[in-house]
Amino acid sequence: MLTNKICDKCGTVFMPRIWSQRYCRPECNPVIKAQMTLVYKHCFECGKIFIANPSNTLLCGPCQRERKKRWGERFLSSIEYRWRREDLLRENGYQCQRCHRRIVNPSKFHLHHIVPISARGKDRKENIILVCIRCHWAIHRQLSTARNLVNP
Repeated sequence: MLTNKICDKCGTVFMPRIWSQRYCRPECNPVIKAQMTLVYKHCFECGKIFIANPSNTLLCGPCQRERKKRWGERFLSSIEYRWRREDLLRENGYQCQRCHRRIVNPSKFHLHHIVPISARGKDRKENIILVCIRCHWAIHRQLSTARNLVNP
């Protein structure tokens, strides 16, 4: 049976919910009070001010939901992804769209996003080209070289 206790912080008499409870309310508990302090930050994407919490320190609520929605589109089930790869292979006649080399082994080709996902490109057929591994690396080398020239 629990008996009345005296709050360690303010001295108020209270009925504890559990035997180890030492404070009458959350505001008296220094640990919880520290967690309750509000931290205001600027959203990384839209720039609006929002109240940050331990699980989210970069994005406001709407931007966080939008990002989750985008990444949800990105990760397709493996079966759907395989079908998409097969469709692209058939449509392009099993050829690299850059060097037109014939793709003999289907595992030796990549799907390249014309507008990168990081730049809000979509994971759709219009934004994807079929390239061999060699061309895919060459494309990314050219892109990184161009980025280095722009931002030295």
